[in-house]
This record gives sequence, C-alpha cells and structure tokens, in this order.
Amino acid sequence: MDDLSKVVGASLSVSKSTATAGFVVLLIAVIAFIFKRLVLHPLSSHPGPLIGRLTSLYNTYHALKKDQARNLHQLHEKYGPIVRYGPNHVSIRSAEGVKMLYTNSRYTRKADNYLAFPRNPEKASLFSSINKQVHARKRRILRQGFSDSALKTAGVTIKKHVATLCQCLEFLDNDTQEGYVLSGREPSNSERWSRPKNFSEWINRFTFDVSSDLSFSKSFDMMRYAGNRHIIKILHETLWADNVTGSSLTLLHTLRLKWLLFSDHVRSTVTFDSFIEKAADERVSKLSDSKKDFMFWLTGAVDPVTGDTFTMEELVEEAILLITAGSDTSSTAISSTIYYLLHSPDKLARLQAEVRSMFSSVDQIEFGTELQACTYLRACINEGLRLSPPAGSVLHRQVEPGGVHVGDTFYPEGVNIGVPVFSIHHDKEYFPDPFLFQPERWIVGETLADGTIITPDFLKHSSAAFMAFSAGTRGCIGKPLAYLQISILFATLMFKYDMRLCQQSWVNGTCSGSGPDPSKEYELVDMFIKWDVYDSKRNNVAGHVESVYDAATGKWTTPTFVESPFLSIHGLAPGLHYGQQVFEGLQARRDPAGEISIFRPDANAARMRRSATFVSMPEVPEDIFLEAIHLAVRKNAEYVCPHDVKGSLYIRPFQFGSSAQIGLDPPEEFLFCVFVQPHIAFHGHGAIKALVLDDFDRAATRGSGAVKVGGNYAPVMRWTSEARKEGYSVLLHLDSQTQTEIDEFSTSGFIGIRRIGGETSLVIADSKAAIESITADSAARVAESLGWRVEKRTIRFDELSNFTEVLSAGTAAGLVSVSCVHRKSTNETFNFDSEGPAYEELWGALKSIQNGTAMDSFGWRHSLQE
Repeated sequence: MDDLSKVVGASLSVSKSTATAGFVVLLIAVIAFIFKRLVLHPLSSHPGPLIGRLTSLYNTYHALKKDQARNLHQLHEKYGPIVRYGPNHVSIRSAEGVKMLYTNSRYTRKADNYLAFPRNPEKASLFSSINKQVHARKRRILRQGFSDSALKTAGVTIKKHVATLCQCLEFLDNDTQEGYVLSGREPSNSERWSRPKNFSEWINRFTFDVSSDLSFSKSFDMMRYAGNRHIIKILHETLWADNVTGSSLTLLHTLRLKWLLFSDHVRSTVTFDSFIEKAADERVSKLSDSKKDFMFWLTGAVDPVTGDTFTMEELVEEAILLITAGSDTSSTAISSTIYYLLHSPDKLARLQAEVRSMFSSVDQIEFGTELQACTYLRACINEGLRLSPPAGSVLHRQVEPGGVHVGDTFYPEGVNIGVPVFSIHHDKEYFPDPFLFQPERWIVGETLADGTIITPDFLKHSSAAFMAFSAGTRGCIGKPLAYLQISILFATLMFKYDMRLCQQSWVNGTCSGSGPDPSKEYELVDMFIKWDVYDSKRNNVAGHVESVYDAATGKWTTPTFVESPFLSIHGLAPGLHYGQQVFEGLQARRDPAGEISIFRPDANAARMRRSATFVSMPEVPEDIFLEAIHLAVRKNAEYVCPHDVKGSLYIRPFQFGSSAQIGLDPPEEFLFCVFVQPHIAFHGHGAIKALVLDDFDRAATRGSGAVKVGGNYAPVMRWTSEARKEGYSVLLHLDSQTQTEIDEFSTSGFIGIRRIGGETSLVIADSKAAIESITADSAARVAESLGWRVEKRTIRFDELSNFTEVLSAGTAAGLVSVSCVHRKSTNETFNFDSEGPAYEELWGALKSIQNGTAMDSFGWRHSLQE
C-alpha cells in the first residue's frame, strides 16, 4: 500500500512538473513570438498600433467594423506618412508611394488578399487576378469593350436610363424613403417643387440598371420595379464579407472559415452569381441580334498577343465584375457629388450655367467633344471622388523579389504594402483644406478658399495623389465609361432641373427642419461614418455609460461603459410609467489640432441636478456626471468628426427611476446613462420660421416648464409635426395664464436683438415656465464681451415688432436666425432680418470658442480626460 501511494505521488509530481514545463515552454514561445514581431521583423522600425504590429486580426477587426479607411487615416494623422498596421502590412501616404507601388508595377504585384474575391479560384476576374501575365491577357481582351466605338454605343444606353430616372424623379412621388428635391426649370414650374427624393437610393437603382443593360442587354429594371432591388443589399453584403476575408487571408480564406462566419452572405452571393450566369448564357445565345453590349464586344474577342479568347466561365466572371464595379462605385461617385453640390449652391449654380451654356437641348448631351469640354463638370466629379472615394482603404500590393525603395526606405520581398486612398485624398500636403468641396482645385488658374492659386505644377502635384481609379497597369479599365456615365447623368440633371435640399432636415428617412447641415461630409460605410444621414437606429456607436443609485446605500456606482445601444430595465420602472426622468444635451468637438473638448458640461450637470430634485430623484454629483461624460466621449472618440468637417458629437445624459414601483413613492433604484451620436443639424442651414402655438399650453407657471423633463416635449410633437407641414420649423410658446408673454421656443430659448446705429441690445426671455438655456446664457456673456447691452426679462408678445433680429438658442442647433413669427389666432406676422449682421457677429464669436479657433476666456471648453 505504501509503495502504491509512492507511485501515485510520483505520478502526480511528474504531472505537475509536465504542466509547469509546458507552461514555461508556452510562455517562452509567446515571448519569442512577440520579440520577433516587434524587434526582429524587417518592419520593426515602422510606427503603428501595438496590436496591429502583432496580429493581422487588428485589420480584420476594423474590416468587421467597416471603418478601415477612417482608421488608417487616423493612424496616419497620429504616426505620420508610414504606418505598420499589420505584422507584414505597411501603409504609405505619399505620391512617391503611388508612383513606386502602382505606376511602376514591376516592383509589386497584387497581394494575396485578392484571392478572397474570385468565386472560382481557377477563373479569377481582371480585378482579382494576382498573376501579372494572366491579368495582362485579360486586360488586352477587355480593352476592346472600352473602345471609342463601344463607348459611343454605351452612351446611347446610358441616355435611355437617364431618361427613365428623370421620369421616376418627376412622377413617382409615392416613395417614402426620400431626401432631395428638384423641379423643372421652366418658369411655369419654378415653384412646383417635387416631393423630396432620396438620390442615394435612386442612383443605386439607376447604376444597377445601366450596368446590367450594358453587360448583356438585360436591365434589372430597379428604377421602375421593386422586384430586384434586394440585389443591391446582397452585393453590398458580399463585398463586405469578401473584404473581411481578405483582411485575414490565412484564418478566414485558407481555412475556409468564410463559409462558416458568413454563410448567409455566401448563399446570397451564389444566388447573385447564378442570376448573372443565367443572363450571360441567354445573351450569348442571342448574339446574332444587333445589340452591342459587353457580351457582344467580348464574345470572340481575341488577345492580339496570344490569340486567346475568353471561355464562358471567364465571361461570367468579367460580367460579375462589370456589374459590381459599374454599379456600386459609380453610385458612390454620383451620390457624393450631388450631396456636395447641394450643400454648395454657388458651385451648383456655376455647374448649371456651364451645362446650360454648352447645350441647347437634352438630346445634345452625349459622348463627344462638347461633353468633354465641360471642365467644371469634370472638376466636380473629380472632387466628389476625392472626398468620397468608392474604395477608400489600402489597395494591397505585395513586394516582388528584389524589393522596392519608396523614398529612403527599402521594403523586402513579400511585404504587403499600399497607399491608403481616403487618407491621401485628405492629406493637406496635396489638397489644401482637404475636407472642403472645392472643384476649383482641379482647374488651372482658379483660386481656392485659402488663397492658393492652382498652377500647372500644383495641379500635377495634387493629381499625383489622386487614386479614385487606382493607377498604373492595374488601374480601373472602366474609368472612361465611369466618367461618361456620370457626365451624361449630371449634364442632364443640371440642364433639366433646378435642385435644392428639401426644406426639412433629413433624419431617419423623413424630412423635418430645413435641410442637412452643409458642414457634414458624405461618408461611406466600410470606409467612413456617414455624418450627414447618420441613423442611430441602424448605425450604432461603440456603446454608452451607466451609473446606478441604490437608495439603501445612498450612493451612485462608478460609471461603467457598456458596449451596447440598449438598456435593460424593469417593465414597471416609474421612468416608463410616471415620467420620472430628466435629460440633458451637450456636445463634444475637435479643435484645429484634433484635440477633443466638451462645451460647458459643468453647467449641464447643475441644471440636471435641479431637474432631478423637481421630479423626486437623487442628484447626480458633478464628479460622477463629468466622469460619465468623459468616459462616453473617450470610448466613442472615433465618432467625433475632424475639425475641418465642423460637426460634433451630441451627448445625451439622462436619469430615470429604474426599479419596479407601483404607486407614487420613489423607487429603490435610479439609473443615470450617457449616450452619444454624431451630430445632425437640428434645424439645418439657414433661417427658420416660427409659429405661435395657440391651442395648447406646454407648461404652467408653477409646473414643470422650467426643468428638462420628457413630459414637456412629448405633447408638443404632434403640434410640431403639423407646423412643419406648413413650413414652420419651431413653435413659440406663450405663457399659459394670459397668452401675452413669451416663454420659449419648443426646442430652444428665445433671444431678441435690437440694433440701431452702432448700439446693439440683446434680450433673453425670462419665464418661470421655461428652461434656463445654457446656449442663451453663453450667447449673452459673449454679447457682453462684444460691448452689447444685455438683459434678461419678461418679453411681451407685442414687443416683437421692436426687434430687428430674433434668435433661437439651443444645444442641438446652436444659434439659429428666425426670419418670422406668425400667430394664426390674430393673423399677425412679425418679420426679422434673416441671418442679419448681429446674428453673424454673435454666432461667429460663440462658434469660434466652441470650435477652438478663438481664445476661451470664459473657461467653457473642457478638454477630454484620458
């Protein structure tokens, strides 16, 4: 027995020793792996994120998030022109990189990432082929489908679909997912604007119809019928899955994990490919007809070098490529350019003038010298492509044997290398004011906003960094067709229509306000956050912050970050039933140096404490409030847009009773949260009109009007909706007792301004039934610094005629000029200067402080705490 116990004991000892030895071996292996990647690797001297230098999963993570291009741009802004973002991956932001990696293709080939794209690995398309000889053969054959003769024929097909698009935009007014407006340019129709149209949706349908018709004379007919519109979503999801797979080739492609992780996308891809293959088969069987589409040009086309022709499998692969590239990339270019033009009325007018002076009828708009002579049209298209390139991330290349020098740096064989398209397009080195839409930067002799004069040398310098169609022998073969399609469409739209933003803001698919904020950028998912139409229902930020108050302890918990857009609360929480909740609104912005600051959070903390007491809730201490705000912004810092874009991150702190409670006793638990989302202009751009609400009293003098609770806002929603139908963006509330004194606007505080000669007076409406506006208070203090006379007092409604300007003051919109106030019950209308000189001076000064372009002598900007 003793011997047995000795044997067992010995065995246990050996097992422990084996486990210890195994752990030591594993630890040594991990250390050796890290040491090799960070110290011994040929790219070890290149800066970049630590995780990225260790594993390619860093890039896969951002591919899954659909923000590779934005992330790369942020990395270049942090580390400089060269960034190592993967163990063997380098991003080079320079024109020299474009020249050595793309234009001089002898040093590189397409990287193995492209192996993730072909449906049939043995039959790669022109795009996904990594073999130079195979690619050269395919390109020589495909080039025959892009000859001048082929382009002229394609122009006829494009014009046909442009005409269909125009019919849809003019007559199909039953589509509820709409956003921009247009009208016929004839005088009799000048005021007969159509219902809003979402150009992004319509352009997607248009480009798919064109590309399918050009490929095999069979249109998807998405503009007129909804049956095939699901294909757009299938294609976008397929491209995303391919991009994710390509980002981690060994793990997802080589191990065939794509089928496991993206099974739905793969099945959708098979359905899409089968549809294309069937259409191609049908077209090839009818080549005897006179239709000159790509199948006509390519079936039987001979490689002049080898004598080869395309097999049927190759034809199908190229057809898939033509439809994918011809629809998705073109729709991006068209939508982004329209977006920027509509936000730049002066540039839109110049483009319309050029087109209308070049052509005397729509019939003249076709492939030819007149269209090519529209220099401002081409400049607008280039600028849209620069700001929102369809492929904004790195166009991967792999260094060939012998290596390559880029500048003073040598890269050995096998390194995955490339230029980040979005980032180089937004590099001040090549494009001054890179986030501004300035088509003039593409025309010699023009002057930019910062005074830069475009010389031939300057244009050459900028053009060397333009990568919208890639560069060199692997550049987009369909570039002439893309320019033709976009040019014909734009020339037609500019000739036929006047266009404007819908007179309401574009939020979640509906219009309300007076148009999107022109400072926002048209940005693309997978590459960029879409600031202009950011939809919090479908596009979530990183998460939110929570802190809980327990009545038993009388304390709030330390704020914690939750990676979810949802809350988990009891269904009987008094915040849901009794309206026991309060909220605030504030903003975070970047200054010119890219540093993030939050505007007056201490003032919001104080106001929220007053509101909480009013509805029987414990106050959130200022330190907890500020800690939660900073944590929420810090975790969502990537959603604070660059200073050049002039947007902001809207911050929504709120508090409510969260534990189950029946009856009017305070609950045992309260929840304090902070949510954020990229800022969307509340009233849009320009002056607004206000309507006096005569039929409803928002708040009584001794009621809840002076605190920020949801109950003050929900009852006004239906009245606001009705007013907007009549063109009024906001409502004006009068006191409930006499209806003779001004309380506030439905969304903001009331400011009246009187300017006579050199003296300016500013009056803030003071009411016990109105919220203390932090924005109005900020404006008042800035006005005092400007030497204005400032007072806060009761304002009678009949005093409106004394004011030369009226402003609405709120967090979401800032200061907004009010052009008129109308009261239906008395049929009175008071008109004021629209965005007058006082508004321009006051809002300019306040905005400069908020944006960090002026000295903050008030101490309002709180730098983001790390």
